[in-house]
Amino acid sequence: MWPLHPPCRIGSSLLTRLRRRKGRRSVTEVAKKFRKDVQGAFMRMNPIARSLIAAITFAAGAASAQEKVIYNFLNPDDASTPKGSLIFDASGNLYGTSYYGYYGDIDDATSGTVFELSPPSVPGGKWTEQVLWSAASNQLRNPLGNLIFDANGNLYGSATGVFELSPPSAAGGTWTETTLTSNEDSLGGLVFDSQGNLYGTSEYFFELSPPLSAGGNWTDQDLFTFDSESTGMAPVGDLIFDSKGNLYGVASQGGAYDEGMVFELSPASGGTWTENVIWSFGGQGDGVTPLAGLIFDSKGNLYGTCSGGGPSGLGIVFELSPPASPSGSWTETILHGFAFDSTTEGGQPASGVVFDAQGNLYGTTEEGGPYTAGGIEPFGGGSLYELSPPSQAGGNWTEHILHFFGDTGDGYDPSGGVVLDSKGNLYGTTQAGGTSGLGTVYEYTSQPTAA
Repeated sequence: MWPLHPPCRIGSSLLTRLRRRKGRRSVTEVAKKFRKDVQGAFMRMNPIARSLIAAITFAAGAASAQEKVIYNFLNPDDASTPKGSLIFDASGNLYGTSYYGYYGDIDDATSGTVFELSPPSVPGGKWTEQVLWSAASNQLRNPLGNLIFDANGNLYGSATGVFELSPPSAAGGTWTETTLTSNEDSLGGLVFDSQGNLYGTSEYFFELSPPLSAGGNWTDQDLFTFDSESTGMAPVGDLIFDSKGNLYGVASQGGAYDEGMVFELSPASGGTWTENVIWSFGGQGDGVTPLAGLIFDSKGNLYGTCSGGGPSGLGIVFELSPPASPSGSWTETILHGFAFDSTTEGGQPASGVVFDAQGNLYGTTEEGGPYTAGGIEPFGGGSLYELSPPSQAGGNWTEHILHFFGDTGDGYDPSGGVVLDSKGNLYGTTQAGGTSGLGTVYEYTSQPTAA
């Protein structure tokens, strides 16, 4: 039986940055740092030695009939260690971020990339990667949050600041990076409002307003401070708007039990915003330490994950239902509690969940499963799961394990979530594993893939 906070990887880089902010150092975080240091030692090896170990440990081969590695991050001069989710453009290209790579050593302050993966031109062909931006030439570093597009095809993301990437004017040109602010060390993604303002969280809830004229500066304004158990601390993940203009998000610390919380931010007069804590994690049998953002269903219910806690201490998937009256309280339902036995279940989700058209939820866990990546991951390489809703109201959601990570040639430790294409195929990243041990991009198809 695991303790409440087992010594596993839980968004290690995210927690490292939380630790720098607040100086809080739990047993779990110490264990995470140790395992990150082990991975760092591997990456700092002589490239020939590292390649030899990788060739032995991660021999090429199909991981399963339905999961396929479509790209292996090859060396530190490439993107490496992707930790976030991917997004599609209208042409079917994938975009994502990597925490390390492209001239950035694992301990180098100038590291991290934004990359693009273009699909093959013929069935069965290879996906093509291009690094669009690297932190080697910029003061920002280590992007963690997810990317978003604006209507003009510009990409926006967050790292130790907020940046914009503008596409080239001609095919084959270079993307142009603009730092919008270097004051916000964000651990989550960004969201646009209808006026083109960007919102995100760091130690603050902040707004970035676009310039009034071309070439001007964006205006950074801190609207709310997360600095106590009552307000929440260390907000993480993406924010999401409801239909009334309120924003919802999670804080990994704080709340009534200091185990994290869900908050609502509502616009008020004079450009101010007010916070309402709608759920505090850490009660009896509840989850703790949410590390990812939320999603809505069509009825206004919120869905998300906690990386720990729950019936077995290995995290949960939860639903929060809005109150029936304005003075009422939100109600939590635990849809699934992770309780892996190293063969049949995953544990420790660091990502959120997404819906498909049928109302099924999909997500990943960083731990669990029978594969140990050649002994590197004794608690398993992680899982890709599906949760199907009950056929009748009040029934139980049903979990289906779609894939266990960490077999030969496969990636492991998925800390990002998944994105669906128009055919219902799932795409995501692993922060380690693959042919060089530096992470992968994978595809999970509804039909078996060719070996």
